[in-house]
Amino acid sequence: MELREMRVFVAVVEEGSLSAAARRLRLSQPAVSQVAAALERELGMALLIRGATGVRPTPAGAVLAGEARAVLGRYEQAVAAVTREPGAAEPALRLGLPLEVRFELLAGPLAELALAGPPVRVEPRHLSTSAQLAALRAGELDLGLLRERADGDDLDALQIGAEPLGVLLPRRAAEEIAELPAKLPGGQPAKLPGELPAELPGGQPAKLPGELPAELPGELPAELPGELPAERSGELPAVRSGELPAVRLERLAGLRWLSFARSDSPAWFDEIVAVLRSHGLRATPDVAGSQALIPEVKLTSVLAGDVFSLAPADWPQPLPAGVVWLQLAGSPLVRRTWATWRADSRRRDLGRLVAALEQPSGPA
Repeated sequence: MELREMRVFVAVVEEGSLSAAARRLRLSQPAVSQVAAALERELGMALLIRGATGVRPTPAGAVLAGEARAVLGRYEQAVAAVTREPGAAEPALRLGLPLEVRFELLAGPLAELALAGPPVRVEPRHLSTSAQLAALRAGELDLGLLRERADGDDLDALQIGAEPLGVLLPRRAAEEIAELPAKLPGGQPAKLPGELPAELPGGQPAKLPGELPAELPGELPAELPGELPAERSGELPAVRSGELPAVRLERLAGLRWLSFARSDSPAWFDEIVAVLRSHGLRATPDVAGSQALIPEVKLTSVLAGDVFSLAPADWPQPLPAGVVWLQLAGSPLVRRTWATWRADSRRRDLGRLVAALEQPSGPA
């Protein structure tokens, strides 16, 4: 079997269609069909099951496709090693990142990668799950961090994180849902996690995130009257103290989910919709198809309307007054992160990074 025949057969299996494989390889469909038929004659067995909607490999064909990918990957690696100029560095390791990825997932593995061998140049790129999948299959990305498990034998994946999600709510909605009293004993207003007191001791006005004065008091009392524990100079009060009871998801009925675009991550989107509907919530998307839910969009939307947004407990953004994070009882929504790479990749630096990602790094 020649390399050309391997490339044609792998393309047919990955595309699931002779015509699609022909377009990918810039060949005629009869030429692709002839290569597939010649391989079956050479090996004396059926390799493809042909149907009205396309083709799929037989068990023998699936084995052949996997072995052919390995041979092609090793060949391309050998060619690159021979043609690279002496002393030239390896190409950059291209890494796809979604919104709100926990830096802790990568900090340790990247540090291990730096210590394990020759220097590796990493190029991070912010892309949605769907965009990362397309870039991986096009050879434009080496490793992606996805919100769903990719289908197909052409990609390998490893789950590296699982985050139970809570909700970001307007304060007025949180007061009703969490049944928080308007005032605490002694007549002081009740506070929710994530809110600053109106004034600091001595009458100095508290500032919202991004507006902290450089000259904050250096020694606040350990506790403010009726408030959360005071923090040191320059620090915000803890935004998620766990003092409020977890709320049931069905209590959010009447609020709209601030969604991301389904095209960004179809499987994860559909999972959220199914869980919301199973708890009696209307899961009508509340965001334009092209709108990315960056933190500023989330917080502004929650402040401005009767909506809720999903966020983990360790969401890194400080919460302004008027926005509250609440835990969901039973953790009905868990956001997973999958490290995903091409099955035919033979990059050593990628292999070292994947091995480091496999090591547990504490709670996700």
